[in-house]
Amino acid sequence: MNTVFDWIERGLRARPALTTALVLAAGQAWGLEWVRLLGGAAAIWLVCCAALALGLAIWGRAAVLLALAGLLGSAARAAVDAPAPIQQGISRSVQLAEPVAGRIVAEGGQLRLRSDPPHPWLLEFEGPAPAVGSEVLLLPPGDLRAFVRGPEPGSVGRRGDLMGMHRVAIDELVRVSEPDRRPGGERIDGVRRALVERCEELGLDADRGLAGALLVGDRRNLDRDLADLFTRTGTRHLLALSGLHVGLLAAVVLWPLGALAARLARLVGVGARHSRLVADLARVAWLCGFALVAGAAPPVVRAALALGAILAARHLPGPVGVPWKGRQADALSIWGGALALECALDPRAVQSLSVALSYAATLGILLAATRLSSSFALRRGKERRTVAVLRWHRPLPIIAASIARDRLQAWFVTGVACSVAAVVATLPVAWNAFGEIAPVGILATVLSVPIIALLLPLLWLALWTGWVWVIHLTGALERGLIALLGLMDQLPGTPWLVHDRPHWLPWLATLTWFALLAMREATRLRLPTTGFALALTAVLVLPLRPGPRGLEVVALDVGHGTAVALRAPGSGTWIFDAGTRDRPRLVSEGLAPLMRAWEVQSVNLCLSHSDHDHRSAAPWIATRLEPQWHLGWTDDDLKGRSTRHLQLDGSPAGQARLCTPSGLELTLIRGGDGEGNEGSCSLLVQWSGRRVLLCGDAVDGGLAASLAAGHLQAPIDILLLPHHGSHGTAVCALLDQVEPREVWVSGAARPAMAGELDRRGQRWSSTGALGPLRAVLESAPRSDDNPVRWLD
Repeated sequence: MNTVFDWIERGLRARPALTTALVLAAGQAWGLEWVRLLGGAAAIWLVCCAALALGLAIWGRAAVLLALAGLLGSAARAAVDAPAPIQQGISRSVQLAEPVAGRIVAEGGQLRLRSDPPHPWLLEFEGPAPAVGSEVLLLPPGDLRAFVRGPEPGSVGRRGDLMGMHRVAIDELVRVSEPDRRPGGERIDGVRRALVERCEELGLDADRGLAGALLVGDRRNLDRDLADLFTRTGTRHLLALSGLHVGLLAAVVLWPLGALAARLARLVGVGARHSRLVADLARVAWLCGFALVAGAAPPVVRAALALGAILAARHLPGPVGVPWKGRQADALSIWGGALALECALDPRAVQSLSVALSYAATLGILLAATRLSSSFALRRGKERRTVAVLRWHRPLPIIAASIARDRLQAWFVTGVACSVAAVVATLPVAWNAFGEIAPVGILATVLSVPIIALLLPLLWLALWTGWVWVIHLTGALERGLIALLGLMDQLPGTPWLVHDRPHWLPWLATLTWFALLAMREATRLRLPTTGFALALTAVLVLPLRPGPRGLEVVALDVGHGTAVALRAPGSGTWIFDAGTRDRPRLVSEGLAPLMRAWEVQSVNLCLSHSDHDHRSAAPWIATRLEPQWHLGWTDDDLKGRSTRHLQLDGSPAGQARLCTPSGLELTLIRGGDGEGNEGSCSLLVQWSGRRVLLCGDAVDGGLAASLAAGHLQAPIDILLLPHHGSHGTAVCALLDQVEPREVWVSGAARPAMAGELDRRGQRWSSTGALGPLRAVLESAPRSDDNPVRWLD
């Protein structure tokens, strides 16, 4: 215990800002975790009082008590300020005919929705209310539910994005945007819009809105597919204005401008020392202007403040004996001071995804840079030795080429090392928040940064001058960047869907690797630490969960739509339809959690037809899960991605069979022509005597043709009713012919066939009433009257 206290005291003396930041951040995280576990702040206060009393009684160290008080005080403040969880199951008495958009206003101490046309409703929130000035969208009951139930709904999203309303279900009030509290925010947005419009006039935004995103962080015109390309290749952070953009701007724009300002100052008689001050003031002025034009985004403001602190340190008195040299800024102290300020201003700063990613990546780079400094020195020494040796044996161009090669190699190695450090440092955040990582982003970032470093100054130059040759050059660079990312996207693991692991496991693995990096010498702890880090990494990346015991079928609750996933021992994972009309979070809270729980990296997909409520998640499946087999209707997003395709030729009453080596037989059945409901496909799944029939939307002529052809025969263990349980001329005939043991319905409302199913005494379940449906069908015994036939 004394060793820990000695470390705290040394940290407070050496880097007080860093130690304070770590203490406040740890306190916030601890306090919010207590709230999550215990549901209130009373326990936090009791722990605070008990710990402080114990510290005063036993140790009595001022520095330790100060750190302990900061830790517990931050925890208590976070606990007190934490919002109460939203209560569910609110009864409904307000009925709307259509969505109403408006802004939250405060009138007479009450929150009111100001809309056009006006509505006089007072709002009473079960959970934390949106801030005054927030734009919200009030939705009719049952019209839109952003969250998918199942298989394990995301609780974080439910707490953060949607608010409850008096007598209206919680998922019927959607927060569209937060109020703009920036001083002069409307004027800043006006300037940013003017710059984006100028880009459009000059043709700079021809490449799907990329110029506006890189210049001022305006991603409203950014093409969705292009943004997803950056996400898949692990370079999405290049689109968000951050410290990287500020650093590139400082290197290629601000430093030359500062040098120009210093030269002009010397021309008018300013001394060398004061001319340097003029140069730094010019850089700070340009930096402030860029931060305002970028919308005063928090990452840009953080980076601007850090760079300003570095410039200010150069003009403070230096060490004793050389005061004119100024001070050298300590990067870790600047990092700690910025984080301490964030935690002091916001009691829940550690919950912010932007804060976590920004500070984790920066800390990873700072810690890795200390190990790379010796490599830099050796590289520069090699350059000097190269010049000395080759001066009398090689011409000057050969010497310059050799030095350029060495510097390029050093830049590439350093860039990769910093990229690895940033990726490893942000791994726990990305693992728990996004559920996917892109290891190829390590290389893609290093190769993309030089292009963006050239692109940024050229975009600003084209914006202010309008020179045609500059516009053409920027267009070529943008297309080159997109082509590079397209090549990176062809590599495996872009992105990689992470496995479902405890949230603390990625944190432990990351801390272990950084602890191993800090062991400079071959101590006795280095070998066991390496083994422990490798073991943790193996637990993270290797599949550990056992496979299914039988034919496992899961129908997700997707509202009006269909998404069914199934798997069998040794047969991979198959998805029948993946779409919804009214649940935009189908992927994030339905398919993705299920695939992570099943530890799946590749699937096979069957699409019944082209309707949006059956294929809305097909682009995500095509880009994340790399389908090996594609059955049924051809989706444009799947062209060139799935390796094998099985479809029908469009003739009535057609069918096609596929059998896996492990004994899973799939029969694609289609009864009608065209791309409408009656031309949709059904999928018959057979495994070890078990039969599951998943129907599309055919309920009349198309379904009748399949029945007449004898493609749909009894018995069926599970039948997914066609067209979300709708009536049809052939639906009752389907029930008579296949004799299902259980009927499933995928739909939000009570199915139209519910009365008929009850009249028949048929066992049935609906995702709209029960949420996600799941069944595991174990191998059935074979019999002579119902043989199981395997196809080659």
